[in-house]
Parts: sequence; structure tokens; C-alpha cells
Amino acid sequence: MSVFVLLVCLQSAAAAQNTASITGTVQDSQQGVVVGATATLTDGKGLSLTATSDDQGEYTFTGLAAGTYTLVVVSPGFEDSKSEGVVLAADQKLRLDISLKPSKVVTQTTVEGQIGAQVETEQSQIAGTITQKELVKIGLNGRNFTQLIALAPGVSNQTQQDEAKVGVQGSVKYSVNGGRVEYNNFDVDGQDVMNAGVNGSQSTLIVYPNLDALAEVQVLTSNYGAQYGKTASGTILAS
Repeated sequence: MSVFVLLVCLQSAAAAQNTASITGTVQDSQQGVVVGATATLTDGKGLSLTATSDDQGEYTFTGLAAGTYTLVVVSPGFEDSKSEGVVLAADQKLRLDISLKPSKVVTQTTVEGQIGAQVETEQSQIAGTITQKELVKIGLNGRNFTQLIALAPGVSNQTQQDEAKVGVQGSVKYSVNGGRVEYNNFDVDGQDVMNAGVNGSQSTLIVYPNLDALAEVQVLTSNYGAQYGKTASGTILAS
């Protein structure tokens, strides 16, 4: 064997002896192996190597030069694992096992719906509102809108009529929070239409608007504004 060939062989053997390796097992938090995890090894000089864990969860990097490395292991469903400052000496066989934590599950719930009733913060009056849907959908014997004011809290029917009549035979004797029936006030589009008769014995209305012409009926039971001050009991607003 020539001197040159011998020198090359000696240099190759020395290089083989001066290389290091990193191997390890990738596991989950329950110590089960993680197959198919991607391990990426980098150094400060820009070297980047990639290995994949096998059926036993093992990954291996061989032929490494002595130095300082960073190892990053990633796998779907797990948080990334990053090991910095991994120092390798010449001809060192380092074992570095990796334990992956389950990734955090982010749950987002979106609730959509109609806006509920608003809290009244500017007025102290207590009122009940009868909507147009209720006006036209609820069956009324006589189609007299005044029948529906009994739906408001605190209102009781004192008409003693099975059928809500209109005109001179119509009666609007409704007690609001225990108040006298003749002390109520009925407004249609801002106009007083109450006709209490003699001593309130025949409480009726001058005008009975058609149900289809009304948008809503509001019953003010207490604490209403000074514009309704002439009323000692309830105020019914139809519009």
C-alpha cells in the first residue's frame, strides 16, 4: 500500500471517529410513541437536517460535527417542542428523548338571535306594549282593540261584557292597578277620545279605530310623564 493511500485511509477513519450523532424517541404525555413526527436540527452555520420518527417513535441524526445545535420537533395535534443549546462533542452519541404536549383546543361559540327587550334608562314610567302582530293575530270578539289592554300587567276587565262592542254600547271599564275605571285616559294618535259619561257610569270612546289601522297600543300604568297628568289611573295610547 502506498503512503498516499494509507494517509487517505487514516484521515477517513479519523473523520469517522470525530463525528457525533443524536437519536431519541418522540413520545406523547402518556408515554405513547409518536409516529411520523418531523425533527429538524440546525446549527449556527446554517446547516439544517430533517428526520422523521419511525414506527417505534425513533429519530436519528448521524455524521454530525461537534458544535451547538437546536432541535425542533413538530407533529399534528401537538405543540411544537424546541430544544436549544444542544452541545455535541466529537464522536459523541447523544440520546435526546422528546415529550410532546397536546395542542390547546380553541373552541369558539357564536350565538345569533334577535335583540331582546331594551332596558328603559331614560324614563321611569311603567308601561306594557301590545304590538301590531298581537293586534291582528289574536282573535277578538268584536274586533275592539280595548280588549287587548287586559294583557298588560295590572289591568283587569270590568266591562262585564262577553263581546266588546263599540259606539254608545261599547264599554271601556278597565281598572288599572286598582284605579277607578272613569279615571283612565284613552288617546288615539295623540287625541283624547275618552267619554266617561255621567259620573263614569257609561265609560266609552268617541272613536274606535280599526285594528288594521293601528301600529301598536301602549298601556301606561304608573309613573308616566307630566303630559298625561290629567289622568288619575291608566293612560292608553293607540297609534
